[in-house]
Amino acid sequence: MTRIRIILISAFLLLSLVASGWLAQAQAQARDEHFSDERIAAIDALIEERLSEIHIPGAALVLVENGEIVHARGYGYANLEHRTPVTPQTIFAIGSVSKSFIANVILQMQADGMLSLEDPVTQHLPSFRSRSKTNSDSITVRDLMQHTSGFSMFDGNRHQTDTSREDDALARVVSKTRHYRLNRPVGASFEYSNANYETLGHLIEVVDGRLLEQVVEQRIFKTAAMPSTGILRDEVADLATPYRFILSTPRPFAFRPGRAIGPKGGVYTNAEDMGAYLISLVSTQSSIAAWSSDWATEAVSAGDFSYGPGWMVFDSGLGPLVKHNGMNGGYSALAGFAPDLDAGFAIMLNASRGSVAGDVEYLTEGAWALAFDQSGPARMIGQAQWIQLLIVSSLLIATGIWAAVFFLRLRNQKVCAPESLLAAIAKIWLPSILLLPIAYLALRALPVMFGLPLEALRLFVPDIGYLMSAMGYLAFGLAFVRPLAINIYAVRNTGESRAQP
Repeated sequence: MTRIRIILISAFLLLSLVASGWLAQAQAQARDEHFSDERIAAIDALIEERLSEIHIPGAALVLVENGEIVHARGYGYANLEHRTPVTPQTIFAIGSVSKSFIANVILQMQADGMLSLEDPVTQHLPSFRSRSKTNSDSITVRDLMQHTSGFSMFDGNRHQTDTSREDDALARVVSKTRHYRLNRPVGASFEYSNANYETLGHLIEVVDGRLLEQVVEQRIFKTAAMPSTGILRDEVADLATPYRFILSTPRPFAFRPGRAIGPKGGVYTNAEDMGAYLISLVSTQSSIAAWSSDWATEAVSAGDFSYGPGWMVFDSGLGPLVKHNGMNGGYSALAGFAPDLDAGFAIMLNASRGSVAGDVEYLTEGAWALAFDQSGPARMIGQAQWIQLLIVSSLLIATGIWAAVFFLRLRNQKVCAPESLLAAIAKIWLPSILLLPIAYLALRALPVMFGLPLEALRLFVPDIGYLMSAMGYLAFGLAFVRPLAINIYAVRNTGESRAQP
């Protein structure tokens, strides 16, 4: 009997130890779970609140952890007019998040021995050059991938409105780099420029022998099981309607981007597929895994972050945080992951930031900050943007009134020809000299400061883009038409007076 009691007590103690181990393991797993129910609920609440606050039509979110999608959800509307709800299957353009796909293909091609990051670009594209061939001959594949080539942000945005879908569209765009002046020494420092990824897209086509879309489809989309994802997949039934802000109102926008957009911002996808992509990026078993510890030494410093292969890398209390944002006309996105947590995040919106409304970063960066314990952004659009718009509008109105008054006086024959050289300078040339700086400010200086040519400004922030265009062209035209009209008027009046008896 004593032996049986000992056996029972031993069995009880053994079961207790096993149960304690299971409990400890379960508690450890609970502690390791980053995206808890409470955190997910808080992210949902923030998105819903800010979606309404800044008048964004719709959004889609996906969260992944430990190799699984833990949350995928749509918010708001894919189409405001038809009240079509956003779902995890709704397609969005993700803008410059597309760069991570291109960089990943380059890394795979290096692993396959097809190229090296240290190869000069001219080794694969012999005709590639900037305005100074001597300088651009030293640009490497790595320089393009990490934005250290010296190409400027302004030059990189020259082809945002290109609509060509011909097979040679990328080749034609890249051939124009011969007109670009490098903004800094090659390899010296970081400057974000879409020209780098346009060139990488063309380089992929030349080295592989297939179109970029086919290469990325085979190497990324199929491998990561992303059936709804494609480059320039903008004609599908479940596409979210893009909206741009005209002043404070989101307006639907129709634009069919060309193949030049593909490598720098042409991926269209949905929340479910982005979840699969993020899982693949942090999985050591995946052939498209992008994260490795050598990023810390290979990434180039860009201020408060480093730029690795198509991703920005930030230091945090959670270890490295890797992310990239993106914007097309009518779309915005942010995606990233925390390698040490095996957790990923992606959010997509069917609206792009306006000049005085649509603060999309307040939503996307705010959700990211809440997801990974970072400090959230303050509202970025405020009084300064309204003042900027007011100044441009005032200059346009003043120039328009000046033009209207002048031509009205000309029509009513109240414009007198100058009687002396001094009068000609004061009445004709001085006003034109004053108008030319206004034209230069609107057509060149401000676009360079923004890093966006006028056509790109009109695409991304149409209200201020069109106002600046109108102001610049009106001032430029008036500067030349005004003295010409006065001279024609003077010659005509002189001829008439001489013909009188």
